[in-house]
Amino acid sequence: MTCAAAEPWVLAARTAAELPERVARHLARCPRCAARFDQLARVDVAAAHLVPSPNPEARARLDALLARASAPHAEPQLARPARRRAVPQWAVGLA
Repeated sequence: MTCAAAEPWVLAARTAAELPERVARHLARCPRCAARFDQLARVDVAAAHLVPSPNPEARARLDALLARASAPHAEPQLARPARRRAVPQWAVGLA
């Protein structure tokens, strides 16, 4: 297996257990790919520990948007067609 063929798996897998056997064998032989996989795994672990601080105002806005989105919608009012003006019979002869 080449590094290029292993790269999508290295980028997508979160743990070594998710790697196919072929990719795991490649990582065992390729220090560059193994280092990249280890670095990405550490980033994934660190990112999992990031917790945003509570933001009650944002939560209230989100709840309001969700409530509006789930509320039943009234049928839209269709515009009335424009009223055609009747052309006087005498005007037809002028055309």
